[in-house]
Amino acid sequence: MRPLLWAVCGPKGGRFEAHWLHAPRATHRALRRMRAVLIALLAAAAARGVAAVERSPLRPFRPSSSAPSPPPPPRLRACGVVDPSPESVLVQEAVLREAFARVPAVFSLTIPVKLHVLHSGNSGRLSRQSIAQQMTVWNDAFSGLTAPGGGADTGVRFALNETRYHDTATDPSLPGAWFSACSTSNARAISAALSERPEIYLNVYSCQPSGGLLGWTMGFPQDWAESSTNHAVFVSHATVPGGSAAPYNLGATLVHEVGHALGLYHTFQGGCHAVSQLAAGDAVADTSPEASAAYGGAQALSGRDTCTTVGHSDASLGPWFGRDPTSSFMDYSDDAAMHVFSPGQAARLKLMILTHKPSWCTHNQPFGSCDAQEGGSAGEPRSPPPPPFPTLIPEVRPPPLVTM
Repeated sequence: MRPLLWAVCGPKGGRFEAHWLHAPRATHRALRRMRAVLIALLAAAAARGVAAVERSPLRPFRPSSSAPSPPPPPRLRACGVVDPSPESVLVQEAVLREAFARVPAVFSLTIPVKLHVLHSGNSGRLSRQSIAQQMTVWNDAFSGLTAPGGGADTGVRFALNETRYHDTATDPSLPGAWFSACSTSNARAISAALSERPEIYLNVYSCQPSGGLLGWTMGFPQDWAESSTNHAVFVSHATVPGGSAAPYNLGATLVHEVGHALGLYHTFQGGCHAVSQLAAGDAVADTSPEASAAYGGAQALSGRDTCTTVGHSDASLGPWFGRDPTSSFMDYSDDAAMHVFSPGQAARLKLMILTHKPSWCTHNQPFGSCDAQEGGSAGEPRSPPPPPFPTLIPEVRPPPLVTM
């Protein structure tokens, strides 16, 4: 009896072959015919496959070129302050007009600052060097030293009283969102928990705002009582000098927001209006009307004039009248392009302080007055005010020991 057939079909050298041990001759012939049929079928299938690939619109994957992707759209300045209504501006201007006579000839005020650095570990933790650079930019701006041709000296200076670091990663009493998602919606809770004596100090917070905001205040001086913790300024930690929020990383964001805290509005507040309407727009006579916020650098904004109707502006009356005030700290220009407070803005913030924040003068200036002719000057920061006296609690003595 012959051994059983053992056959293997498979590629070998590009051919399909069958292998066997011993089988009858008829079986050999049948297997050869089967192999021929199989090879013919495989060849026909291969030919059809090649033709189908050639007709297909699809092409084999090829790696894309190494050309760089287009850059993201530029970031635009976003301030969370809500502009007041024209009606409220009119009311406020009537109040300020009555206080105008009380503005001293030489105004001087140094405001002590409590800086609250909200951070998560190393994220958002400002260095001492960054803080010192920010303080320099801040004081130079309010001194008129940042403007190429010289700006108005507001008479206001800022002295860092204390820096407090609040780590949301390690302090269970601090919600993580107070750093990573600080916003106008949770700012009141943050300030209520951490602010100290707003009638004496200016409480400033750095955090990582949500929604693309760079900073905000919760209102203007007239909106709250002097002691309200709603008097607070918030800025993104990325806006300090050397931060990552380019082109808003030279420290001008804090200057802008403190301008709001001292009563200044956006220069584009209210849009176009006649310059004779002193209570319209930002209620400052020497900042030209502006239809909308200005974005970009000094070169791109050069000559920008969005209010050209007769009576709206006159370019021949520079530097304080004429084209859009894009170099003002109260516009939305890039940090490198905003560098000035106008004389009218300086006068307005003095009025706002005397009317709505007089305790700053009472507590922080010599003789309790912002009149430099009576006390010191803004260029001579004073020591921070002493803390309030603690409440006296009667001493409780233990009963005498009784010896037996």
